Amino acid sequence: MNKLVNPIAPLKTTPYRAAAFRMLALTLALGWGLSCATTEAPRFATATGPVYYTQVNIRYVNPQRIPSTNYLRGDMLPVGTPVRIVDRGMRAIRFVDPSNREYALAHVAKHTEGTLDNLFHRTFSREDPWAPGGALDRLPPDTVAHIEKGTVGGGMTREAVLMAYGYPPSHRTRSLESDVWTYWTGRTRTQLVFRDGRLFQADDAVLPHTIRLFAVSDPPGAVVESEGQFRGKTPCMLTVTVDPSQPQRLHTFRAVPARPDAPRFGVLASAPSAGAAVGDTIVVKNVLPLSTAHRMGMRSGDRILSINGAQVRNESECAEIIASVGFGAPLTVVVQRNGKETTLTGKTETPEQGTFHARNETLSAARLMDMHDRVLFFDLKTEPVPDRSRTPVAPHVEKEDIEAHVVPPADDSPVVPPAGDLTVLGTGVVVANGGYVVTSAALIKDRSRLTVRTVSGAEHAAEVVRSDPGNDWALLRADGLESDGVPIGSDRLLRRGARIVCLGFVVDPATGQATPDVQAREGTILDLTGLSEDTRHMQLALPIGGGYSGSPALDETGAWIGLVSDSLNGIIHAVAPPGSVLPGTTFVLKASLVEPALPTPVRERIVRRDDKAPALTTAQLKERMAESVVMIRQDPAEN
Repeated sequence: MNKLVNPIAPLKTTPYRAAAFRMLALTLALGWGLSCATTEAPRFATATGPVYYTQVNIRYVNPQRIPSTNYLRGDMLPVGTPVRIVDRGMRAIRFVDPSNREYALAHVAKHTEGTLDNLFHRTFSREDPWAPGGALDRLPPDTVAHIEKGTVGGGMTREAVLMAYGYPPSHRTRSLESDVWTYWTGRTRTQLVFRDGRLFQADDAVLPHTIRLFAVSDPPGAVVESEGQFRGKTPCMLTVTVDPSQPQRLHTFRAVPARPDAPRFGVLASAPSAGAAVGDTIVVKNVLPLSTAHRMGMRSGDRILSINGAQVRNESECAEIIASVGFGAPLTVVVQRNGKETTLTGKTETPEQGTFHARNETLSAARLMDMHDRVLFFDLKTEPVPDRSRTPVAPHVEKEDIEAHVVPPADDSPVVPPAGDLTVLGTGVVVANGGYVVTSAALIKDRSRLTVRTVSGAEHAAEVVRSDPGNDWALLRADGLESDGVPIGSDRLLRRGARIVCLGFVVDPATGQATPDVQAREGTILDLTGLSEDTRHMQLALPIGGGYSGSPALDETGAWIGLVSDSLNGIIHAVAPPGSVLPGTTFVLKASLVEPALPTPVRERIVRRDDKAPALTTAQLKERMAESVVMIRQDPAEN
């Protein structure tokens, strides 16, 4: 039998081996050069396919072969770079940037798992992260600065770290929910440690963190300083950099009273009730503590008829009249309480009224670490401590504690509905067939005897299935309620300025009675985060009245994207002076936070919004969705 001959075997033993290999390399190089000379490189403007945007920083040494192992070294293609895809082959994704530079992202299955398609969708998207409302636009400036440099900082969320560093190799980081992520920079590795969902440590070093605090004061409008620097007038956001590796490092916050430009009355009023004539009076929703209205005996539920003889039709007119009266001037306010006219007398505040003592709060770095996104409350009306050699510490209160500063309505205000009737608590939305309704947990509290009522007048007994008071949502199940529910939307399609519609039942605070039909209020998205950039919430430019708590916020297609928060709106409106929060601002809990926490059988019944669904007018949304919006009622026997 003839033996197979290896054609290059002689090269292993002859002196021509090195020369032969050099010749082979030269031949290959010439062939590559000729092919390059005859084939023009893809141009960004002429490459086929739509424009995509990088969703993470892409690090590379050789742009022609970027392993998806994601080694943190070399140059960086920034997140948000527009690219055109040239080819999505079996093992790599080829694309060009606006400068016509070509890249190839190679899929290393051992280190990235999944498929090439998974790699593509987590690296590229049609959504520009820099666009208004985009992923980068929603982040605080300090986090964006880290991402732009390809670095990480303490307090960054997992999503922000992904944009800065890209995805960690999955053979070392099995789940992105893990508190430890491992990256590679060649033969060395970098470990990131998360605590409570935020980046805490890199390798063995605890990272400096950016802490955000929402500061309020009594009286409002105080000037706040941090570390000797002016930070704003309360209520305001404080941003402080904390180094947890130095737990004894103390930060000082100081609040001093600000001289107001005009006296404040101290009431927050609701809009005129549904059906009221144009020019009708307003109803007091909250009375701010220690305010002029509080000292005069104003109560929640009072309907203001006149101030010093001038009719009052809205909060702006109220503020204008008080400002025209001036400081320390007499006031005569006529209100309607329980159907009777009552006259209240007093004087407006003076700039120096009361005993003001600037209060300092000194907090250690370790304490500040626990206070991220909390409320810092300064009491400026307390008596000074006897020992003037030390600085008194202002109390720190949680959001729940602020509710104690809201003046409750008097026993005889507002009017209580007749005995045996059902009191109206607010609104709910049907989210899945089987009678499943989501509403505000603050409405439910510990009540057990509940009823939901549809626009057709049908009433159904309901029970609480699950409640989350911390996030202010509750799931009810109503027997015999037939509705497929409102489809749920997606956060990724939300944008600032987008049109939003809330559907709810308007309640007259003076009578406790609600409109029999669902009312539609149209507004826009002010911000995709709440206070302290809380990603659980959105802020809407949407004036709403009583009864809207627990009502659904719908996008233009009729998809449920949020729930009006009774708890959060009550807190903010109780502590915020006029002008500190934009008029008509409503805080909404995102539906994307509620949906994962629902029981599995309920989630399986939820209808998903069709991304191709057409936009609807407000009238069309009301007509189509009204049957899925219900009134939440309670038996007065449980009061």
